[in-house]
Amino acid sequence: MTKKIILPLVLKPNAGFPLICIGGHGDGGYLVDKRIINSDLLSLGISGDWRFEKQWLNNNPRAKIGTFDGSIGGLFFLGNYFNLYFE
Repeated sequence: MTKKIILPLVLKPNAGFPLICIGGHGDGGYLVDKRIINSDLLSLGISGDWRFEKQWLNNNPRAKIGTFDGSIGGLFFLGNYFNLYFE
């Protein structure tokens, strides 16, 4: 069961520009300025959660995306690649 928490409005982001939520709920999801969604992406520390990068690519199919994480090896990468793209 998912529990919904209502936070005070003072915590609502109000940056004066349009925001979009990209990635998973919780860790891995980020608020991004909609005006930069047409840019390329350099993503550091992805670990095994690629939802942010996948949604970025869904919003901008022409994007070049570079991903780096020093804590994973080749076998981890291949296993997650097949799980992510061949679900």
